[in-house]
Amino acid sequence: MIKNIGTHNEVEEIFSQYEAIQNELNTLVHNNESLLRQQKTLENKRRDLLDSLEIKTKRPELIQELRSARLLAGLETVTGIGLTITMNDKEGYDPLVDKSDALIHDGTITYIINLLNGAGARALSFNGTRITAVPQIYCIGPTILFYSRRLAPPYVIIAIGPIEEMLAVLETDRYLQRITSNEVGIRMEIQTGQVVIPTFSEYENFREHITHLEATRNED
Repeated sequence: MIKNIGTHNEVEEIFSQYEAIQNELNTLVHNNESLLRQQKTLENKRRDLLDSLEIKTKRPELIQELRSARLLAGLETVTGIGLTITMNDKEGYDPLVDKSDALIHDGTITYIINLLNGAGARALSFNGTRITAVPQIYCIGPTILFYSRRLAPPYVIIAIGPIEEMLAVLETDRYLQRITSNEVGIRMEIQTGQVVIPTFSEYENFREHITHLEATRNED
């Protein structure tokens, strides 16, 4: 009886800890959703202020220069014709039988991004986050860490740019042909059409990503 009571108390303690962690997770999810809404509101206010400044300013060329710089830096949402590439690990992956290439690694994602850039991609996103000139993509076990976000398959890369050129490099690349073959088993689906790529949202860490840049003054 004493043994059974002790076991019962342990089970209750585990359930109590589980409920506490679950409540904490729900609170964090709620706070995250609230912060995302606040961020969207602030972005809209910023855009409205820029629009009003454009009307009032006597130097419209400065506004155009600012907009161009923000576009190049990935701080403006862009829309256009592009590709949606969905990547998934081999179905039913078995680590005792299948090759390690049957799992998608950070190198695979970086490789595809480089192919798209070389084919003229104008803007890119990875699982809903804008890719800038300094993407941070790392493998963490069976998942991928992208900036501060830990991601799991399926992985979705969206690219705006010349459709035919981007499709050609993806469809003719030997490495992609090998990993998507039946022998390896990576699943890759490519769709074309109108896509939207969001702004770069890592504002709080933005300076960390440009610490290796140095501004110089042209005296001329």
